[in-house]
Amino acid sequence: MKKIIYPPVILFSLLIIGYFFVAYFLPLQLPELPSSTVFLDNKGQEMGEAIYSWSIRHRTITSEEIPDFYKKSLVTLEDRTFYTNNGISLRGIVRSTLHNIEALRVVEWGTTLSSGLIRNAFWIGEKRTIGKKILEFLYAVRLNKLYSKEEILTEYINRVNFGYMNYGLKSAAKYYFDKEPVHLTPSEQIALLILPKDSLKYNPYKKPRSFRTRFEEVVSILAKEWIVTEDEWKSILSENLSWNTKHENSLPYVVDFLNKIIVNQTPWIPFGHSSPLSGGQENITPLTRGDQGGLISTTFDLALTEQINTIAQNTLRELAWKNVSDYGILVAERWDNNPELRVMIGGENYSEITAWQVNTTLALRQPGSTMKPFTYALAFEKLWFTPETTILDLPAAYKTQENYAYEPKNYSLSYKGEVTLRQALSESINIPAVKLAEQVGVSVILDFLRWLGITSLQKDADFYGLWLTLGNGEVSLFELLQAYTIFTNKGTYCPFLIIENSPTTPCTSKINSKYTDMVVSILSDRYAKLGGFSLYSTLDFPDRNVAVKTGTSRNFRDNWTIGFTDHYIIGVWTGNKSGEDMKGVTGATGAGEIFRRIVYTLESKEQQQTPKKESTKEQSFLSITNPLEGSLYKKELTKNTDKQRIQLRFETNIPYDIKQWILDGKKTSSDFIDPVLGNHTIEIILMKDGEIIKQEKNTFQVE
Repeated sequence: MKKIIYPPVILFSLLIIGYFFVAYFLPLQLPELPSSTVFLDNKGQEMGEAIYSWSIRHRTITSEEIPDFYKKSLVTLEDRTFYTNNGISLRGIVRSTLHNIEALRVVEWGTTLSSGLIRNAFWIGEKRTIGKKILEFLYAVRLNKLYSKEEILTEYINRVNFGYMNYGLKSAAKYYFDKEPVHLTPSEQIALLILPKDSLKYNPYKKPRSFRTRFEEVVSILAKEWIVTEDEWKSILSENLSWNTKHENSLPYVVDFLNKIIVNQTPWIPFGHSSPLSGGQENITPLTRGDQGGLISTTFDLALTEQINTIAQNTLRELAWKNVSDYGILVAERWDNNPELRVMIGGENYSEITAWQVNTTLALRQPGSTMKPFTYALAFEKLWFTPETTILDLPAAYKTQENYAYEPKNYSLSYKGEVTLRQALSESINIPAVKLAEQVGVSVILDFLRWLGITSLQKDADFYGLWLTLGNGEVSLFELLQAYTIFTNKGTYCPFLIIENSPTTPCTSKINSKYTDMVVSILSDRYAKLGGFSLYSTLDFPDRNVAVKTGTSRNFRDNWTIGFTDHYIIGVWTGNKSGEDMKGVTGATGAGEIFRRIVYTLESKEQQQTPKKESTKEQSFLSITNPLEGSLYKKELTKNTDKQRIQLRFETNIPYDIKQWILDGKKTSSDFIDPVLGNHTIEIILMKDGEIIKQEKNTFQVE
């Protein structure tokens, strides 16, 4: 007799098989939720947050960081059987079905926290359908076999949407209350339990009455469930919630800058476009999060930036009558290797519409005479000139590519005749700089500037012409200040360090330190500047070691001051973001006034006595600075020999007792020698305790 298998038995068997397949074999992998990038300063203070793809504000939270009160309240309000169900609540399904029949439409879905996590992971923001709801139930069951209840709860709290692009409790706590979750009061935690239900309907900023009504309802529910006591209930209702209204980054220009150059812009598939059927159990990403999220420690100093910004704002008020409305400031702390960028201020007011959020330290502007030091360094190297070499400051005319006459003018509109290069650079006289540019070659100068990282100069040498040395090409304060590191690092170009403990771009030797040292000695020479800046004027520093160079573009649109102290490299720009002309701004005003105040803020007298951090790899050196190797001196027969004597100079960091000059194999007791025609060898010998400890030799020629 044939055995009869009844349909109910078949159905029951299929259900059992289906359940075991779903629970133990259904492929499931939750997509990673991208995190915001939070930038910290060098003391661990938060400077700001870069929102992922301008659509997700998320900070990862661990289970230990979530307050117990929040967990208990969430489970009570959303899924009372959470710790006992397998991802599906039969009671919830029955209740929601009855409510849907009563309303003749879908008003409830019988959602558990597990199914809510699935929805938040794959279909957040999408329209709910029966098909998706069935998948939610299936994946919720599988989820509970893969992970513990604590892991599921933590991941749910990490992914739920609180409005204003905030995903997860940590982000919401920061946005709405400017707190870490562990510091939230019970009232604040309840407030954040309400928002995921409907962040638009209960928006505390725009619909405070709706929010308050729901808040009181939730507190009553928690009181009935004994989550809060009667005394706590009264205390919570009486507490005045203090909503955070400051949602701007503390250093917005810095955050924008870092976001562009640091944050990994790896494409990410938005929610709703990824499939959960993407792998088996071996591809599961652990739900317990122990990482730091998107924290990046930088070299910037929040407190110092705010202090210097206040200085600049106050100075700007004093310059308002000169039609100066904005500024840009960079400050880097000097080390023997890569300087660490401490301050970047891209303008006075980031939030003003008229400011266009343009970062003035990155914007391209004409740098004026701040370009001259590079021409002088090349003249010292290529032409064997020294700071004492003379040049004529007299009217000159040059033919341009378009066959026009270019006649450079000095800022003072006067001429000084024969001047030394020291005087010409320290007083920033234009005509000598143009003459040097002609002798060095514009293409040589242009290639050198590009070699120093000034990549914004993309036109050819004919486009810029000789007035490249006067700053007609547009560059950014950032790349120009980096190029100045050849003067602070003895001819070595050192890009700024921005991210702490990150691999650095190695410093690269670009020019012999002999030539950059000459430029530094000129820029820091108080008395050589007397023709352009009087003693005790804005840019005179009698009690500080400061090398400084100013620049003003044509039509007074841009005013620059760049310099360095024992410990810092400082760059300041003043002008108008609109490009409007300033009125009567000179090198000693505008940027110079801000520069001066920054110097005295950074360099106290106590700091002057403290040497900057030295590299343990620094080696002793001895260098003959005059005459330089291969120098050529021209003897004029009509001049008295005494007036043409060559001064012998050297630099060293080696302690010594006796120095001895040797000229052509013979000792000389003087630091001055006569210009005798022919090829010569000069040697310096240093001795200590009767022994030779270092010696150096150069050759030169007199004709």
